[in-house]
Amino acid sequence: MASKTTINWLIDKNSKDGMYYLAGNTGGDNPIVGINIMDNPDTVPWLKKNELILSTGYLFTSTDLYRHIIYDLHERNCAGLGIKLNRYLDELPSEMLEQSNELGFPIFCIPFGSTMEEIANQVYHNIFLEEMSETQKAADLYKSITEAALKKHSLPPLLKNLSGSFQAAAFLTNHDFEIIEYSIPIQSKDTFPYPFSQNTNTLFPSNVILNLKTLQAEKPVPVHKYKLSKNNKEYFFLIFPITSGKTLSGFLIFLQEKQEFTAFDYDLIRNIIPIIHVSLISNSLFTENVRSSRYLFYDNLLSGKLKNESEIEPACIQNGFHYKKYRVCVTFRIENYAELTIAKRRALERKVFNQLDSYLDEKSIDHTSAVYDIDFILFIFFSNYKSQSETSRTACETVKALCTELNKAGIICKAGISGCYHDALTIQKCYTQAISALELGQKLHAKDMIYTYNDDYIYHLFTSNLTNEKMLEIYSETLSPITGNLKDPENENLKTLLSYLDNGLNISQAAKALFIHRNTMFYRVEQLEKLLGMDLKDTGNVFRLRLALYIKELLEL
Repeated sequence: MASKTTINWLIDKNSKDGMYYLAGNTGGDNPIVGINIMDNPDTVPWLKKNELILSTGYLFTSTDLYRHIIYDLHERNCAGLGIKLNRYLDELPSEMLEQSNELGFPIFCIPFGSTMEEIANQVYHNIFLEEMSETQKAADLYKSITEAALKKHSLPPLLKNLSGSFQAAAFLTNHDFEIIEYSIPIQSKDTFPYPFSQNTNTLFPSNVILNLKTLQAEKPVPVHKYKLSKNNKEYFFLIFPITSGKTLSGFLIFLQEKQEFTAFDYDLIRNIIPIIHVSLISNSLFTENVRSSRYLFYDNLLSGKLKNESEIEPACIQNGFHYKKYRVCVTFRIENYAELTIAKRRALERKVFNQLDSYLDEKSIDHTSAVYDIDFILFIFFSNYKSQSETSRTACETVKALCTELNKAGIICKAGISGCYHDALTIQKCYTQAISALELGQKLHAKDMIYTYNDDYIYHLFTSNLTNEKMLEIYSETLSPITGNLKDPENENLKTLLSYLDNGLNISQAAKALFIHRNTMFYRVEQLEKLLGMDLKDTGNVFRLRLALYIKELLEL
């Protein structure tokens, strides 16, 4: 089996610290079996095959060794040469670089902050792992997988162990190929989602899933091999069914890259499958218990079943809810969520919470979230409270960014944002405001995606304190004297009234807004006063008219 300890491996491992090729990268697959430090010209005769040579570069400033050193190292079949620049040398002589490229002999730059000892430790540790017996490898892997399986919520470390051991991206799915967890090795060039996944909750496109399900039903084998082509690139998958008796609970899937799996690897994975099956069931039970407990907490909290501080505060403390902090509640309503099956809901929930947590954690925003009824509920906490308007603006900016992140992941949603409050007795108030903001906002601003309670405060005031009958009565008594169809945007009386009110009762500005002469506007206002039987300069009458116009918009009259 080809060695994994190569020049390419070493540079990939240290590239973030500043290690890079200077020349001869075509020899990057040269294996490394040891390290030697070259500090004087007499070292060369003692160098061995596949040794990696490290140097401070001092020799090349005081001798003409640079004229032939690359030929000498290549002749002795050394693996490559690492040189620390910016200490004795700022750059290598062009002759060395030319020889390196000609022979395909790799030269690379050692990061200034790295020591020879650190590089040697990395290399020898990797060589040790490669030389470890397969029996030892299996024992270590079984131990790490078993330990992970015995822990609560064990799937992430379990997948990380597997992907790290086999140096391949590992995916754990349910029987419908919906992703439960995945792990990609650090040194992998790939990122998820892959081009073929199309940002869905499943690893493969629907047509591929249908083929794989048929394949599994017709030919239940320990492993399936599947190839996908996308963008002129081929992806090879090893798909291991996770079964117990005749029950299929999911799949363990590896994306093969350069390294081929050996017969030993296949046997190792097949022996691990039963452990993963137990872990999958354990994780599912644990997750459901957590979900049930969390749902019960939010149901008691948001439905009003907990009535007073002595009931609410202990429940909040037990569930890590910061009831003393100022907070806003956000409700996300996701398109088609209510129509999904339970399995698809769970997959979507994982995806949504991953997106929310990832963004908010990156911005260090204190938050907690849950699913309640058909909505995703998010509480955003504030350490410093200045005013309702500022908090509302900050929350709105955050929610806009979250909706953008969700949209990128193919999740279409609308959101309602409450006002900002603190203490235990206002938690339900936050929730009801967020729901009201969402439901009333969709009615008033159908084209928008985000609605805030504070922006539509007057409308919420009506709906919470006035019946439809009472609102119709106010509307009719106030505006019915204006003749014509008020729904008609060309209604002259309505246009005049709106312009007059919107321009602060200023005749000149109102006329300018309507592109009419000031005298014409003055005449129209006089006519309105006669029709309505009101003095339109009286603040009480102005308030009443505004009230009626709000009702007109709210009830879509």
